[in-house]
Order: sequence, then structure tokens, then C-alpha cells
Amino acid sequence: MKSELAVMKTELEMRGRTTSRPGATLRALMIVAAVLLPSASARASIVRAASLAELTTVADRVVVGEVLSVRSDWNREHTRIFTFIEVQVAELWKGSPCQNGKLTIVQAGGSVGDLETRVHGQAEFSEGDRAVLFLRGRDDASTVLGLGQGVRPLAFDDKAKRWMVLGGERSAAVIKDAGGRLVPAGPEEPHTLEALRTEVKKLVKAASAKLTGPSAPGLPGPR
Repeated sequence: MKSELAVMKTELEMRGRTTSRPGATLRALMIVAAVLLPSASARASIVRAASLAELTTVADRVVVGEVLSVRSDWNREHTRIFTFIEVQVAELWKGSPCQNGKLTIVQAGGSVGDLETRVHGQAEFSEGDRAVLFLRGRDDASTVLGLGQGVRPLAFDDKAKRWMVLGGERSAAVIKDAGGRLVPAGPEEPHTLEALRTEVKKLVKAASAKLTGPSAPGLPGPR
């Protein structure tokens, strides 16, 4: 029997599109392929490799945060499992402050009882993790951009005595080669926290200047 290949949007992507910002760039970052097999269903995901500039532009918030808790539960219909990650914000690089300095990331998949579901290419969180996060959505229902690409883990370099920012999860990220074929994207180089902070804030400032400059085009209306 032949497997049926369908391209579908994830529920988390639909969440992102409910915000007031046009979602064309966000949809370009998320491409999810669902492969339906005769005996069972398996979901594999691919996502276009996103640059730092793209992640920063699309994000509602860019923060440095620490994971306070991770829990998984069923949705109201008891048809899907979601994971809720509570994050304490240490630094805000873009966007509005969070209430009480905390936010919650919501991701598809997780573990409840003996059942576990996963989304390939999505970042995994554990209590105590620290990372730079590129997020979209409300304080209580933020989503990570570009699957795991929007999570840049922090690691302390004991020798250099400074924080390093590692590359995001790119196991599902692809790029086009010279022949137009989709091929796996390579890993990203680490940055110092200071360097990444400077670069992201520079991108945010440049984008803001374009929007507020005297010759800037008008913003598109809501869709």
C-alpha cells in the first residue's frame, strides 16, 4: 500500500496566525509534512532554515530566560498532548515586558502517563535550562519560532569565564542546494552572549527605524 503524503499546518502555527502581525513570514518558517501510514500515523516535520535576522524580525519577543517548570497534559478534547514550559525572563531584547516577569511556552507533544508524542525538530526543555528564546504570541501561550531554531541554549565557558549561546535545534531544518533540492541545514556556530545580544538589539533597532522613518511605507492593514 502506498503512503499518503500531505502537507499540513500544525495547531501551533495556527496559534501564531491569530496575532495582529501578518503571518506570511511565520508560515514560511514552518512547513510540516504528515506521512499517513496504513497501520499507524507518523508525523515528520521539516522547516526552512531561518537566519538570525528572520527570527528576530518575526518574533514578538526575544528574551533570555530560565525554565522554571515543564508539564504535559491533554487538550480539552482529550485528543492531543501539549507541553507547557514556564520561563522566568532574565533579559528582554525585543517586545513588551511579561506580567510578573514570566511567560509560558506551549508546544505540541509531551508525555502523559504511558503515552508520549514528539514533534521532530522541536526543542526539548528541562527545569533549569537557560536559553535565548525567539517567541511569538501571548505571555500565557507563547510559541517558539522555526521549531527548535528559536531556542538557543546557554552554556557557561569556565575557561573564558563567559556565557556562550549555542546554535538552535536544526535536525528538521533544510536549505535549497544549487540544484534547488532541499538538503539538511548545517549546525550554527556558537556566539558569546554579549555578541548575540548586541546583534539582536542592532536588528531590532534597524527594523524600528524603518517603521518610524519619514519615508517608511505604511503598515499593511489586518488580515
